[in-house]
Amino acid sequence: MIAAVCAVSLSVALPVPSAASVQDDPAIAKLREEVSQTADPAERETLDGWLGRAVQAEGDVCAVAEALQGFADGAPEELSREGARIRGRLLGGMADSEGCAGPISVHVDPEIGKGRVTIPGFGDATPREVVELVDSEGLRSRFVADELIVATTEESRVDDLVNRLDGKVLHRIEPLVAGGPAQYLLRVDTDLADTATLSDDLAKLNGDHRKAEQLAVSSQDGLRLLAAASSAAADQLTVGVNWVGEPQGFADRATSEASSGPPGFNVDNTSSYTRNPYKWTYLANSGAMGIGVAEAWTLLDSVGVLGGVTPVTRVPIGIVDAGFNPVASGDLPAQVQLSSANASSPTDPGPFPSSERLLRWHGNHVADVAAGVPDNFVGVAGPAGPVAKLNLVRTHFDEFSMTWALVKAKLQGSKIISSSLSHHVHWALAWTTLPTEGATLTIRQQGTLIFASAGNDGRDVDAETCFLWDCWEKGKESLCENLGVRCVGGVANRTRNRHPGSNHGAKDVDIFGPFQVLTGADPTDPDQSTVVMAEGTSASAPFAAGVAALIWAADPQLNATQVDEILRRNLMTSPDPLVHNRMINALGAIRDVLPPSVRITSPLPGQTLSIVTPALFQATTFDDGLGTPTLTWTRNGVAMGTGPSVLAQLPAGLHTIRVTATFPGGVSVADTLDVEVTDFTPDVHLTGPASGAVFGQSEAIPFHATSLDDAGPLPEARMRWYLDGSAGSFATGHNPTANTGAAPGPHTVTVRGCDTSGLCGSETINLTIIPDSANKAPIVNITNPLNGTKLWVNGNDGTHFWHEITLTGTATDPEGGAVSLVWRDNGVIVSTAAAPVVRLAGGCGDSTHKISLTATDAAGNSRQDVTQVLVSMVC
Repeated sequence: MIAAVCAVSLSVALPVPSAASVQDDPAIAKLREEVSQTADPAERETLDGWLGRAVQAEGDVCAVAEALQGFADGAPEELSREGARIRGRLLGGMADSEGCAGPISVHVDPEIGKGRVTIPGFGDATPREVVELVDSEGLRSRFVADELIVATTEESRVDDLVNRLDGKVLHRIEPLVAGGPAQYLLRVDTDLADTATLSDDLAKLNGDHRKAEQLAVSSQDGLRLLAAASSAAADQLTVGVNWVGEPQGFADRATSEASSGPPGFNVDNTSSYTRNPYKWTYLANSGAMGIGVAEAWTLLDSVGVLGGVTPVTRVPIGIVDAGFNPVASGDLPAQVQLSSANASSPTDPGPFPSSERLLRWHGNHVADVAAGVPDNFVGVAGPAGPVAKLNLVRTHFDEFSMTWALVKAKLQGSKIISSSLSHHVHWALAWTTLPTEGATLTIRQQGTLIFASAGNDGRDVDAETCFLWDCWEKGKESLCENLGVRCVGGVANRTRNRHPGSNHGAKDVDIFGPFQVLTGADPTDPDQSTVVMAEGTSASAPFAAGVAALIWAADPQLNATQVDEILRRNLMTSPDPLVHNRMINALGAIRDVLPPSVRITSPLPGQTLSIVTPALFQATTFDDGLGTPTLTWTRNGVAMGTGPSVLAQLPAGLHTIRVTATFPGGVSVADTLDVEVTDFTPDVHLTGPASGAVFGQSEAIPFHATSLDDAGPLPEARMRWYLDGSAGSFATGHNPTANTGAAPGPHTVTVRGCDTSGLCGSETINLTIIPDSANKAPIVNITNPLNGTKLWVNGNDGTHFWHEITLTGTATDPEGGAVSLVWRDNGVIVSTAAAPVVRLAGGCGDSTHKISLTATDAAGNSRQDVTQVLVSMVC
């Protein structure tokens, strides 16, 4: 199970004093005691005066906060920090509908920065210090301590900022559209920033949002960086800090995936795991979730979208994440492009410690959820598995790297992009996300859909804070709440109710998908036959992206807005008011996009039919709600029959087959297929003995052949064996044992099979006949398997498939002596036992095996019998 990662937005429990108890608050008492020891009498008197005002204010929360702000502004560093902490706890304890006028203040509190302090470097690979930010409610965010993001069309403004802060441009992202802003990542010297104007700049940037707030950062560098960003933004430059996010999670109507997995995902409500995704809770059309991905596959296949007459239309999906190795997992579509945005290698497990086993390779798991290939006996199945082309872009988790990766995925042709990365930004700093928001909006306007995780904190992302007549959101979840992005929350397994860990929001969480899914094994795990449960909105977003890809594959002429509209207008209702009518519905969307249709499924395009045997003509229909149609079949305009299937024996020649589906109300659609009908020449192969074999003049030789005609193998009497091209045969049947009657010397043996029309197939080998020796060679016959047998796959280990069989035969020495045995499969020795159990490899379709048994007597005389079999599997 992959546990939800909540580190970007953790709730910190802090004691909240009421205003009436400020005079009894031990923190205030302790602070007054420390002030009493201040050496400067004037300073001591001023600071104690502020604290006295706070105590005297009693029930007036805002007066207390104002007094504490005055204290913090004038106190030495340690005392100021403690005063700010108390102010923050007081403001955080107020109801969202309440508030005070006052500044947005930021103070340094090293205590909140314990733990992870760096992330991988950018450009020169120097590890980057991370600053922790905690607001008055205890919500945490992180940003890089010395980096600014600037979006502008005026490079001179970047130069000015670089000169002012002794900075360096680490990277530039070129504009997606002509005349649009480029994005720059700057490393700056924060010592040159002026913190004195920070509160005034924040007030200017937040306009009418004049509510008092107390923010804490873990370092002086962080405070100075916010000051630098605020100053530049107040000067009309689109600038942001480089926020750091994390992944939001992970810890025939029958197909087959990995052989073992966790319980709880069988729609039949049994505890056992099933490898058939048509029965997985979040893919099935039945059950409480009823999303219908698997049935959508069946429908798309029935109308030819998943292959047949025309190739599959692949939909490019960009996955922006870390930890990719598609080759090792073997469960992603064949068309995969790997690249990197600010990362040394696209194929590493990601920036997670080895203890975070299921967070490592997070990108691979996300790609699996979106587009795991169905019916390949490994891994899992994702909605877009049959139709996706993946652009996997490895990124670090800072906002600029994510922006770069989004742009890169777009430039690689992605029609859909999925990101499972998220971070929370306090309302007072929401303007710092504008550079990234500009990028997501432009990408969307350029025709690409973006899906992002809502987050795993169980919070309302639309929750508001108020002051006087105005209310606004308490924070921003980026990328989820960016313009141009569809925000995806998660529902619990087996229900349409929100999972308690999923964020929600009536305005900004647009879609709900499964929060708990199955994903493939770690790519470095030697056992790829097991799947595991993953949970988090890291799964919900790529799942929704995969469903969007199915819609686009159903009608490649749609544009992004149309795909988005189809997806959203088919959302299902939920009994959970926090989900309401935003539950994803794959089957409904596919039914919506497809027009009524009929498709000939048998025979296949290019298939040649036999004049001898009747052919089965079949078609499938999609009614698009019009009702059951009547199907009428014609051949070159001549009626053949009616119904979903007809059996007809056609004359030789070229024919145009047409099926017309007429729906109630008169709407009709048709499909046509050109076929050729002919009398096939029998396909005959001499499978044993091998050409060049040597036999004694009086030996009975085991001969073997296979045949295939229009109606199957030829009758035994129509298979004849000839020596040296003679007119008369020396044997009949597919597997005779016979003496050729040939004199010593080289000879040819030909097997010929002829059908009732006189069409014949043949094959010839060379043999050498030698005079009989005093010590005769062994007599060898294979008794199992018989020549020409078709064996069906009867076993597998999750990766390889086989037919397990006991090989048997007879081998005798005419002199009564012992013989040694060697069994070979396609020339490779598999056993020297008399009756070995072997596994003949198979796979989709037919796999040919030539089985030989060689017997050698004490004098060194050897003889061999050979049979040919097929190991078959339907895929």
